[in-house]
Amino acid sequence: GVALIADAVHSGLDVFSSFVAFLGIKTAKKPVDEKHPYGFYQAETLAGLVVALLLALSAIWIIYEGINRFLKLEPVTFTLWAIGLMVVSTIVNEGMARLKFYYGRKYESLSLVADAEHSRADVISSLGVLIGLVLIRYFIYADAIIAILIGLYIIWQSFSIGKEITDSLLDVSNKSLEEKMRRICSAHKIGISGLKTRKIGAANFAELKIQLDPKLRVDEVSKITKTLEERLLRNIPELKYIVISIESHKMKSSTIIPDFGKKM
Repeated sequence: GVALIADAVHSGLDVFSSFVAFLGIKTAKKPVDEKHPYGFYQAETLAGLVVALLLALSAIWIIYEGINRFLKLEPVTFTLWAIGLMVVSTIVNEGMARLKFYYGRKYESLSLVADAEHSRADVISSLGVLIGLVLIRYFIYADAIIAILIGLYIIWQSFSIGKEITDSLLDVSNKSLEEKMRRICSAHKIGISGLKTRKIGAANFAELKIQLDPKLRVDEVSKITKTLEERLLRNIPELKYIVISIESHKMKSSTIIPDFGKKM
C-alpha cells in the first residue's frame, strides 16, 4: 500500500539524514584557523537545516501519494515476514531516536536533535502503517488516510526543528545561559549592566558588560575580570567564548577555551 511505500521512503531518508548529521558534527569539531576564527560550529546548524528540509520534502511526497491513493485504488498485498521486519525496525529506530535525543540534548547539538526527530518520525510513520494495514480490511481508504496523517505529522516535526535552527541562525538569545551567568556574577557581587548571548551550532557565545568600582587599580580590574572569565567557562560547559567589558574603566577582555581554539 501507499503507506507502506511512504514508510520505506521515510526510512531511507532517515539513514541519509543521519549521515548528514554526522558530517555536520564532525565538521563542527574542526579547530579554528585564520579564515574561521570562531570555529566551524555553524556546520551543525546547516546540517540540521538540511535534515529539516529532507523531512519536509518526504512529507510532501507522502501526502501526494496518499491523495493519489484516493483517486486510484489498488489492492494492498503484504506478508507476515514483511510485517515482522517492520516491527523489529520500529523498535530499533525508537531505541536510536532515544539515544540521539539523549546525546543531542546533553551536548546541545542541533543536528543530532534534528536527526533524532527524524528517527522518531520514522517510528510514528511505521506504527501508522501497521495500523493502516489492519484497518484497510474494514475501510478501503484507511491506507491513504494514514499516509496523509503521517505526512502531516512529519511536516509538523520539520517546522518544529526548523524553528530552533532558524533561532540559531538569527542569533536568538539563550535565556537559560544568561540566567546561569547572572547567578555566578551575583554570587561574587559583580554587577551586570549588559549581557548578550547567541548560539552557533552546539557552542554558546556571550558578551558581558560588568560594573566595577572606578577606584580599583588596573591590575585589580584585570584580576577580577580574568577570575570571572575562568569561573564562567568552568561552571558553564556550554559556554565556549566570552567577551567581558568593564563599564567604569572602558576596558575589554576576552577569552576562548583552549579545547576550541587559541586564547586571545
